[in-house]
Amino acid sequence: MLGIIYSILSAATFALNATAARRAVLSGTVLQGLMVTVPIGVPLFLLLTLATGETQLLTTFSLEAIAWFSAAGMVHFVIGRYCNFSASAAIGANLASPILQAEVLVTLLLAMVVLGEQLTPLRAFGIVLLIVGPGLVTIRERSGTQPAQVAKVPVATPGSKARPIFVPRYAEGYLYATLAAVAYGFSPIFIGLGIKAAGGGGAMAGGLVSYIAATVLVGIVIVATRQPASTYRIAPSALRWFLFAGLIVFFSQAFRYAAMALVPVSVVTALQRLSSLFRIYFGWLINRDYEVFDRSVITATLVSMIGAMALSISTELFLSLADWPEWLVRLARLRWP
Repeated sequence: MLGIIYSILSAATFALNATAARRAVLSGTVLQGLMVTVPIGVPLFLLLTLATGETQLLTTFSLEAIAWFSAAGMVHFVIGRYCNFSASAAIGANLASPILQAEVLVTLLLAMVVLGEQLTPLRAFGIVLLIVGPGLVTIRERSGTQPAQVAKVPVATPGSKARPIFVPRYAEGYLYATLAAVAYGFSPIFIGLGIKAAGGGGAMAGGLVSYIAATVLVGIVIVATRQPASTYRIAPSALRWFLFAGLIVFFSQAFRYAAMALVPVSVVTALQRLSSLFRIYFGWLINRDYEVFDRSVITATLVSMIGAMALSISTELFLSLADWPEWLVRLARLRWP
């Protein structure tokens, strides 16, 4: 149960991070976001590693464990975050969110093939609902309905301040969101392999290794691409939001690594999809003029919460809740592969 709680906390804090990053890229660049949010994770994870007593594990990690944790950091914190920030800048966090649901499909398939995890009917039901639920927020796009948030933007009148009109760049945004989903889908597998190679523990120490590797990669990219001096001049507003995003995403990743040490990777990944719903509410509070909102949020919330409940309980606990018919008991006990 603790792993489930950690997963949900990771989803909530990741959503707040996405909202803050969305606000930051309004006046800052994606590369500036990486320059701030990635390195800040190193000292924070170092403190967490010291607090949890895992510092000594850094000297006992095998090269295999270090390699997997490093790969996870570079893929998730650099490639995935770059694409996620770019998608957010192009179409907003809300519209990018449903595309990012493909992450759970990538991770689930890899978890079964690489980590040998099994899929149960109850878990499959929960995963489907967690994928479908957040996707309902874009039903108005498929039906051709104009986004409510864009449609209600008032026209400027003398002496009044009109809200900014957000015009999504769909092709660019969906491309980057798809690439982010692939990167985010691979990284949990790398973390799982790293934890396995480390003997089943060392999640916080592994997170530190991931952040160090990601920071080194960001440094290499900056040096190799010879960025102009203007890249290092970050607007004060963007810097504040990037710093806040970097702090919040640290908590998200800490909860995520801790959860993966307690429950299967596929469960953690699926529960983290709740971040798509959390970010809608955070977005309404912080970025309502720069996002697209829809009334289907309530329906999406209910569907996803049912999915989270299905993932949160074991098959045996589910079967103990009632005197289920024999066919349902046999169905619930199925495993694949």
